[in-house]
Amino acid sequence: AERCATNADSAARFGKEVRGRIGAVFSMLSTDDTELAQTTLAALGNFTSDEFDPPPRATRDALAGQDYWLALMNWAELGDVPSKILACAVLQNSCVHHASASAAVQAGAESLLRALLSSPEEPLRVLAAAALDNLQALADEAAAAAAAEAESALQGLRAAEPSERLEALQSLALLLDGCTDADAPAAQA
Repeated sequence: AERCATNADSAARFGKEVRGRIGAVFSMLSTDDTELAQTTLAALGNFTSDEFDPPPRATRDALAGQDYWLALMNWAELGDVPSKILACAVLQNSCVHHASASAAVQAGAESLLRALLSSPEEPLRVLAAAALDNLQALADEAAAAAAAEAESALQGLRAAEPSERLEALQSLALLLDGCTDADAPAAQA
């Protein structure tokens, strides 16, 4: 047990050290050297995994702000089969976290993952499906949070006085129209 604790501590220190340099690691995907890319993809897959790096959120946060998502998409789309599988594993692991999932989607991950569902390679199809499931779970979570917030607002509205209700409904109408308070015309008395 003591050896395991030592290994876990070492892994945690190593993970922390790599996260401090994640941009440099991620930038290695901008290569045409397949061996270097596969090593990088394997490392990124591990560092975004709950199994290897128990607090992978910090790594996923660090990845979200990087400019190398298109390079990752390139390996997932155009690489050889092992590179595609490794890239999809990074996507699957990253797509459980809002910030990195958003960065992946902005780089075109959703359409690429959908295309990979028809791959003849089963591991690739499985990883692509899992990544899409993760994206859907985040979308469902966001929709549930928005619905809960709307329900809470409606409960408050039901308890309000008529004049407060009118004001709240006007504010809601502005929000639904995409206006901010700064864009809204001054309220008339």
